[in-house]
Amino acid sequence: MLQRVSEHREPVRQTIDLPGLGEFSVLCWDGDAGKPLLVFCHATGFNAGTYREILGPLAEDFRIMAIDQRGHGLSAAPADPDALDTWDRFRDDLVAFLRQIGEPAYLSGHSMGGRVAMLAAAQVPDLVRGLVMVEPATSRVPFELKF
Repeated sequence: MLQRVSEHREPVRQTIDLPGLGEFSVLCWDGDAGKPLLVFCHATGFNAGTYREILGPLAEDFRIMAIDQRGHGLSAAPADPDALDTWDRFRDDLVAFLRQIGEPAYLSGHSMGGRVAMLAAAQVPDLVRGLVMVEPATSRVPFELKF
């Protein structure tokens, strides 16, 4: 279960278990319960920690949760990149995360994270107060890197 933490500007890393999906690592900038919640999703190949310098100052106005998505960062949720043919797995993880939090949040994401945030917002609009996408991925499926 996700626990609320102190009001420090530095985030606290927590692990949240999403039943049937796995364990996800989350960076949390917590604060005044009256502040709106912002959930941030990172780009492919990045992790939540990559965005600390951007998200930290926003903690003045928001409580922030930045999740390491499946196969990224410190999340232990099983990932099989070869089996991915849509963004749906990541969307389903975010939807489950939002349902477990249980309060409407602003969603934001960069690249893959923007696409996943948009898909989740369409599926659970009652849990989304607004959406900010930064360079959202526009492809229908993840691209394949060949060297």
